[in-house]
Amino acid sequence: MANYRFYIGDPNGRLRFYLGGGAGYANVRARTELWRSGSRHHHHDEQSGSKWGFAWNGTAGVSIKLTSSLKLDVSYAYQEIDGGTLESTHMIYTLDSIKTSMLRSGVSWQF
Repeated sequence: MANYRFYIGDPNGRLRFYLGGGAGYANVRARTELWRSGSRHHHHDEQSGSKWGFAWNGTAGVSIKLTSSLKLDVSYAYQEIDGGTLESTHMIYTLDSIKTSMLRSGVSWQF
């Protein structure tokens, strides 16, 4: 996935806000395990499938300068991957789009 951040504010200031986004492709995999029991027999059946789908994300955050070399980064990110139909030998999976919301934080050291 290719991403870009657009920074707002003074590059040398203590607070620096940003907006960002990205687009690309992601591989989605699904797997099921079926266990069947009869009077004498136990059977295990495993099926799986995968599909490539379009994915995009958006982010907003702030970078806080703690020292001249150390920064704290706090952000919110939303990501969505297209769903679709996965087919395997014995099963067909129908997936809704996968959506995630994340609050992230990190520390960066500049040298």
